[in-house]
Amino acid sequence: MSGSIAPWTPLGASEEEVEEFLALREGVPPYLYESIIRWIRARKARDRWVYWEFLVNFQAASRMSLGVTTGMYTPVDDLAIFLRTLSPEKMANLLDYMLGTLESYHADDEAQELEKSLAAGGSSWAVGVRGGRTGLVARMPASVVDVVASVTSTSDKAGAKLSQAWDKAYGPDAQPSDAYVAAVRAVEILLCPLVSPNNDRATLGTAIRDLRNQGGSWTFAMKHGDGTDTSLEIVGILQLLWKGQNDRHGSGEYADVTIEEAQAAVLLASTIVGWLAKGMLRRK
Repeated sequence: MSGSIAPWTPLGASEEEVEEFLALREGVPPYLYESIIRWIRARKARDRWVYWEFLVNFQAASRMSLGVTTGMYTPVDDLAIFLRTLSPEKMANLLDYMLGTLESYHADDEAQELEKSLAAGGSSWAVGVRGGRTGLVARMPASVVDVVASVTSTSDKAGAKLSQAWDKAYGPDAQPSDAYVAAVRAVEILLCPLVSPNNDRATLGTAIRDLRNQGGSWTFAMKHGDGTDTSLEIVGILQLLWKGQNDRHGSGEYADVTIEEAQAAVLLASTIVGWLAKGMLRRK
């Protein structure tokens, strides 16, 4: 036998029931706690005793009190009892912190061990790289992850800003507004010098206006079936990203950016940055 093994599903489940069963579960579901606690124990316990100092350090780093005091040294079962009381949010942040502080020679293997548990349990969190460190990231299809990794490494400044947008849109401590701003900025870094080269204060809105006014001066890699140009249709795509930022300063329809809007904007910006970095929009 070869290839990957299909995930286990309940016996006798209908197609609809299987689909529902395999759907991702938000965050860290409680049924995954025992697997996660086993992983934490393997990292921290020695001879069935454990120092709690890593939780003291986590409290300081996360600005999140767990009621843990320094100097605690107890049987490992006491730690397990305590960990079971953590909320899914605190557990996710603890795992994210621990992943970023793994220091053993086998750190990569240890991170992948946790990923197997999260993946098997259908958690919406996956182990990945965020902000240059190992941590939790939103689980996405492997094909999407590969494409985004390629795009974010294409252009230094735009790629770095796009990586920042992904971190803020898909990390445990999501910041939708900041994610949207970073996504727009990633596009501006490549688009503004291309479309508005004589305006060092150009924004995405400025570039959209100039692109529209320049009419047939541009060509885009994709064509209509009859061979006609599609460059002006890029304006509509850029407009979607620009106008969708409802919390932009001065907007008459101010509204907080939702996490779904931010994630959609980051995905769209990733596509646009990929197009621009590959020179798919260019002057005739």
